[in-house]
Amino acid sequence: MRIQAKMLASKLDDWIFYTHKVENDAVSETMKILRGFIEREEKIQKEIQLDYVKVITSYKTLNFLTPAPIILPAKEERFSYRFTISQLYQIIEELKVLAGYGFMLEAKGLLQYLFRKTTNGVGENSLPQNWMAHGLKQYQNLIGNLDEESTGLISGKAACTYLCLLSSKIMDSAEENLYKEGLKEYKKNAINLQEFVNVGCWFDEFEKGKMEESNNFLIKSWFL
Repeated sequence: MRIQAKMLASKLDDWIFYTHKVENDAVSETMKILRGFIEREEKIQKEIQLDYVKVITSYKTLNFLTPAPIILPAKEERFSYRFTISQLYQIIEELKVLAGYGFMLEAKGLLQYLFRKTTNGVGENSLPQNWMAHGLKQYQNLIGNLDEESTGLISGKAACTYLCLLSSKIMDSAEENLYKEGLKEYKKNAINLQEFVNVGCWFDEFEKGKMEESNNFLIKSWFL
């Protein structure tokens, strides 16, 4: 009996030692996995289970999923030498109020309107930054270019086109012909707005904005 008891005790001791070892190995392996995530500064998205003596990695349950980025409204780059779309919308609406019948603007009134925006500081957010340094002489030159015949009246459409394409290059004859061909593709007397903005323009590449991460893309040439 004593011999059998010693043999049983020896086996139990071996079993306890082995169980203790494999459990410690499993815990060490788990700690190694966790330490790796901590050192890499990563989220633990997979489920890690310690099943007695084994480490089980399960992808059935994903923890702390990184949410998809929220797509923000399109943002436009601001340049000191040209109008943004929002600035153009604002100034065109103001010019409509200032204009008379047939959207004609008095040259003197337009001169005063632009000069006061600069001198009073109210145009700080509605005019390009470079325009804030303009004086009366620069605006007189602008009015002179828009009213070459010195009639005292300026077409509101011409003034708005000038502001929209302020910094764009002037089309050459080849670009003009290409633009006309693009319009002729529709083979009708009139085209709708969507068709019109889809026709390639000579200023498309210049006015193209950069795509910001997690933002919708702003196609500025469409608005122009």
